[in-house]
Amino acid sequence: MDIEMMFPSLGRFSGTFQSAALGLRATTNARSTQFSVLQSPILECNSAGIAVPDAISSRWTEACRETRTTQELLMSHSFSGLPSGHQTMLLAHRAMVTDLARIAEAASRLIAAPDVTRGAALRSYVARVHALIVHHHEGEDAFLWPRLRALGADEGALALLTAEHEELDKFLHDWSRAARELGAGGVAAAELAQITMDVHERIVAHAGDEEAELNDRIAPVLDGAVWKEFETYMRKTAPLWTLQFMPAWLLSVAAPDELSGVPALPIARLFRGWLARTQQTALG
Repeated sequence: MDIEMMFPSLGRFSGTFQSAALGLRATTNARSTQFSVLQSPILECNSAGIAVPDAISSRWTEACRETRTTQELLMSHSFSGLPSGHQTMLLAHRAMVTDLARIAEAASRLIAAPDVTRGAALRSYVARVHALIVHHHEGEDAFLWPRLRALGADEGALALLTAEHEELDKFLHDWSRAARELGAGGVAAAELAQITMDVHERIVAHAGDEEAELNDRIAPVLDGAVWKEFETYMRKTAPLWTLQFMPAWLLSVAAPDELSGVPALPIARLFRGWLARTQQTALG
């Protein structure tokens, strides 16, 4: 079954599985990550005739060939026996990948159907997610990597992850700028959608490399005590608003048997409904 999507000023393209939902799959080893696009409950392929830039539409149409779901990928890591800090990191990566895909789709909807209220809500939501990703990386650069280096962690692994952070910073800067410039939609929304997909790809790649290294070359010096120190550092350096947002955000992507990775679980449950409403307003 072919897709045929008509986009004002963007032309027509076609693909397979009109109702498929899309995401990205990363096949990772300790040295590199290979990408393929796959079905996902996050992005929907022409579910509502969404207008998207060519760079995004080509990824989405290619994605319809795949059969696995992004949710399966994100749920594939076993939490069994992991320290709570490691579990929290896995949930944070999952939340980032999930939200980036949803943000790209929400921005794409605004291309053909500008909406001042939705645009403002999306702009605000991107600012929050951007701040969470930046804080996550800054915590690793300022505390976790130096702590692991002092314990004798593999220097090649730390150099790889540090270099990936530096590269990601450039895309995150452009992403934040594009979100700040978003109005009701139109051209600014198209730019935000495209840049968001760029960030999504790189976060998937980096998360894959990071999780591989933590379980391989870095593993000999990484124990529960280091994770506890990292948790404490992240909590003390987090902006106050994240103490409400972050637990509910992680809970939103956690399976029932993964709740030990959700910090401040009672707070997460308390603000779960508030977060869902915030996401509905911003992302649809």
